[in-house]
Amino acid sequence: MTQITPQKKYGTHCLYLKISFEKNQVRNFIVIIFILSSFKTSGQIIGNISDEENNKLEYATIVLYNQKNDSQVTGVVSDKNGNFIIAGINRGTYYITTSFLGYRPQKILDIVINKNSKVDLGLIVLQIGNNLDDVTVTAQRATVINKIDRQIYNAEAF
Repeated sequence: MTQITPQKKYGTHCLYLKISFEKNQVRNFIVIIFILSSFKTSGQIIGNISDEENNKLEYATIVLYNQKNDSQVTGVVSDKNGNFIIAGINRGTYYITTSFLGYRPQKILDIVINKNSKVDLGLIVLQIGNNLDDVTVTAQRATVINKIDRQIYNAEAF
C-alpha cells in the first residue's frame, strides 16, 4: 500500500513517499523477479583446437554463425592450450568455422542451443593446408641508371 503524505520540514513543503509492503507483496515481487530471470536463456559452446600431430593451436579463430540466415553472431580465439568458450548464446541453430594460418578451415554444422545448454564440441583437428611450391624471382637490370651528375647505360641490356 502506497501513501503520499505532505509534511512541512525546515519551512518548506516537501512530499514524502511512504511505502509499506505487506508480506504478500514482497513474496509476489520475488516471484516476479524469479520469472523474469528465467527468461534469460543463454547457452555456451566449448571445444579444443589442435592439428594432426596433436599440437594445440593458440590464437585459432572460431566464428559462430546463425544457421538460419548465415549472419555472424560472434567470434573468439583459442587460448594457449587450444581451448575456447563462446558464452551468452541465445536459443537457435548455429554453425561454427574454425581457422588458423596455414591450415584448412573447418565448418561444423547443426549446433543446437537450447535453454541454458552447454555444447561440448570436443577436439577439433585442423589439417595442414596446401603447401606452396618454390617461388623463383627473376629480374632484369635497368638499362639506364640515373645518378646526380650523370647517366649510366648498362651495355649488357642491349
